[in-house]
Amino acid sequence: MTRGGVPNVKNFKAEAGRGVVGSVETKQVIVGNAEFMKSLGINTQAHNKLAEKLQNEAKTVIYAAVDKNLVAIIGLADTLKPYAKEAITELKRMGKEIIMITGDNLKTAQAIAKSVGIDRPLAHVLPQEKAEVIKSLQKEGKSVAMVGDGINDSPALAQADIGIAIGSGTDVAIETGEVILVKDDLRDVATSLQLSGKTIKKVWQNLFWAFIYNILAIPIAGGIHLLLTQASFGVPAPWTIYIAENFGTLGSIFFNLSQSTLRPEIAGFAMAFSSVSVVANSLTLRRYVPPIERKIKQLKQTNYEKT
Repeated sequence: MTRGGVPNVKNFKAEAGRGVVGSVETKQVIVGNAEFMKSLGINTQAHNKLAEKLQNEAKTVIYAAVDKNLVAIIGLADTLKPYAKEAITELKRMGKEIIMITGDNLKTAQAIAKSVGIDRPLAHVLPQEKAEVIKSLQKEGKSVAMVGDGINDSPALAQADIGIAIGSGTDVAIETGEVILVKDDLRDVATSLQLSGKTIKKVWQNLFWAFIYNILAIPIAGGIHLLLTQASFGVPAPWTIYIAENFGTLGSIFFNLSQSTLRPEIAGFAMAFSSVSVVANSLTLRRYVPPIERKIKQLKQTNYEKT
């Protein structure tokens, strides 16, 4: 039986990250990597030189055999995502270590890593092993952010401290990731990390200002300062009288404040000012410029200076 002139495949079997085997008409067809071929007793060593040449060109080498006779060597090359190199450069500028996890052989992984500036390629990693690699990195004391877009990336995204899924990826990856990049632009990885860090910083700043008002205002409203500014109930301490008599207008203002508790309208103003300061501090996030826009501005400025 054929479909559109292409014979049907029978007894089809696939091994994730290694290869596939099936029967086409009366012949057994095998397609896979060198390890898969070796496990089935097919010798590929005679073509090691050609395979090494393809690997040095950042291509994945796939072998094809019919009835266990090698008939073809195929070099497959993934196209890098747009702006991958720029994204890696920005992340390294932020002090991040870039690690690539791939099922390719080491030479292909090293060639790709060199072309985009990746620090540490981890090769020969099968799809089901990616999560274990993330665990081993975490055991090294690293906080791991995993970027992925495929079904095979989902376990690793779940295991990572931060799972970043690309919006154009599979539904499983998107459901698993904590951060979803709407655009298919890897530079947004740096943007998301920078913006989240600045947001957390603002949260702590806002908590500080919110608490400091209450820490200062509540004791004053309760009159705790009167323990220092009054000798007894309603009787000013001698040192406050001295300041009032010798420091003119400022002394009088200080004396009046030292003998009174926080009036309700002032307390209300302090509470409102606390909220306003928190909102105003949060709005400063609008000044954040993503790496993409910052680079464009720098290029425009450079071109302007040249002209």
